[in-house]
Amino acid sequence: MAEYSVPACTLPDVKALLFSALAVVVGGHPVLSAIPIDEAEDMAHWVRLPVVDLAAVLDVRMGIDSTEGLERLLEDEHNKRFIPLDGHLAVPYWRLVLALGPEGETNITTFSLVFVFHHAVGDGLSGLAFHRALQAAIWKLPFPVPEPVATAVTPPPTPLLPSLEELYKCPISTWYLLHALYREWLPKRTPPGLWTGAPITAPLRTRIRLLRVPASTVAALNARCRTEKVSVTALIISLVAAAFFDVLPDSATKIIGTAPVSARRWTPPLLGLDSAIGVWLTETPGLRHSRGENMWSAASRTFAVLQHTVSSRGKNTGTGLLAYISSYKKYFNSKLGSSRGATYEVSNLGRAAEQRGLTFSQSACVAGAAIAVCVATAGDGMQLAWCWQEGVLEGSTVEEVLKRVNARISAETRTADGTN
Repeated sequence: MAEYSVPACTLPDVKALLFSALAVVVGGHPVLSAIPIDEAEDMAHWVRLPVVDLAAVLDVRMGIDSTEGLERLLEDEHNKRFIPLDGHLAVPYWRLVLALGPEGETNITTFSLVFVFHHAVGDGLSGLAFHRALQAAIWKLPFPVPEPVATAVTPPPTPLLPSLEELYKCPISTWYLLHALYREWLPKRTPPGLWTGAPITAPLRTRIRLLRVPASTVAALNARCRTEKVSVTALIISLVAAAFFDVLPDSATKIIGTAPVSARRWTPPLLGLDSAIGVWLTETPGLRHSRGENMWSAASRTFAVLQHTVSSRGKNTGTGLLAYISSYKKYFNSKLGSSRGATYEVSNLGRAAEQRGLTFSQSACVAGAAIAVCVATAGDGMQLAWCWQEGVLEGSTVEEVLKRVNARISAETRTADGTN
């Protein structure tokens, strides 16, 4: 989600502006006019839509003027399935929610736009790429947009961009492969003291909570991280671990974090994937944390792992093992009832100083970590979205962890600026 500013206008003016700009964006990003067929089967494949119905993908929500209202909106959207509307193939696997405040349909000067997309369409950075492309298209349009405005877009014949597997294969060592096979073949035993939430279960319902960090606090946090020679991502991973240990019973002595890492940096520059919409990422190996560990020491160790993942070009990460899965359907179905591989995931989009009101969230992952913490930093501050599967964690546990992360951020930034 990102915030947009316009001259004072009405809702029809905003819709006309969005439809005109969206036609440009759809024409420049081929995956926005494609949908996966048989996505739950091993023979899933993409097909091109004959037309993209922009009116069908835009919804309007009034009165979204509080954190709680935004949390409910995001939960609603994450829990809606992507299916062709009324059985026809004019609806893509993405949609938009135009979120307006209490002023309603008239005298609109700002609005928030939620871009909701299937993970097969794009990764986290794709959301940022979409908002940047849409904003650029809006800037080039006259305002108000002359009528009539078309809401049906005929997609260009541009082929889809290559997948990560076509562009780059994350290397794996023989030892890493054998160790992975060992873990799959032998009976799984949870190490003593390891806590990763409830076992893998279905069905999925995503819950969302938001934590806003103001720009002044973000600046102080960045300064403290520079002093300690760690990244903000590494610190947040460490902060979340410390907060979990504050809340979990003493019997939980170990937890595991993980973090996605963009693989766009290893693809050919001529493809321009830095501003593209698609899925090009890998992840760090499990980041183990022990109760009682110093938070900054943990952040330093985590930062070293993140740096190694980048410098080794994704060697010995889970993405490299995907080629050895003969049936994704059987593989994921076999996970039901087993323990999770990680307690939490921290996914950080980084800083987009030109944006305002930036929020990044994701659906909970049935077979993934117990909770995902999605981080996005804009010119007006940082938003942390806490996303988990209902029943895997208690909502009260998430609330307590969130409060403690907020308190620790405040404490560390007070140390950074010398206040008590």
